[in-house]
Amino acid sequence: MRIVMTAAALCALAGPAWAQGVLETPAGGVRLELVAGWDRPVLRVQSDGSGSIGAGEVTGGQSGVSYGGEVGYDMATSSATFIGGYAGLAGSTASVCTAPSILLQSCIHAGRNLTVGVRAGLMSRGVAFYAKGGWSNGQINAETRSSLLPALNARGSDTLDGFHVGLGLQARLPGRAYAKLEYVFTNYNGFEDALGGSRIKADFDRHQISGGLGVRF
Repeated sequence: MRIVMTAAALCALAGPAWAQGVLETPAGGVRLELVAGWDRPVLRVQSDGSGSIGAGEVTGGQSGVSYGGEVGYDMATSSATFIGGYAGLAGSTASVCTAPSILLQSCIHAGRNLTVGVRAGLMSRGVAFYAKGGWSNGQINAETRSSLLPALNARGSDTLDGFHVGLGLQARLPGRAYAKLEYVFTNYNGFEDALGGSRIKADFDRHQISGGLGVRF
């Protein structure tokens, strides 16, 4: 009877330790993931009022769906902390157009977005909380369409550098898989131009809430 009780006690004590080992978030190695979520680019335009366009500020945004992937490498710095690097590529459905017209319609579309950065965080029992930040490069696509004057039809694109910061929560799934949820804010370098004698300044921000599924190798 004592042997049975001793064996049961050892199993009871070893059980939580075994479970903790199984649930511990692996922090080392290469990871690859797919991400998708809510995306809202925001444009802010300011005029100094020195010309025909009065002084003021106009802000507008349009929501869409972001989709893409990320590859990274994490390294444990202790039993409860980690640090790693990553690179990502994503697209978006966010766009805004003027009212349809046979004379002229203009549209702006959010193009691809590149990210490279570093993340660091805490991990315990299969869950990791992390902060991330780094460089961003976003693309903006613009087009004008005219049914009445086809000569006005045109397309163009431009890219803007910037930085991003974010917070995330990652949880281990069976095997080497994991799931994550994160929020990222991006600020792109704006530009200035002259229009109607007024100095115009444009700035772009981006808010994203996304989820992802990944695997470690």
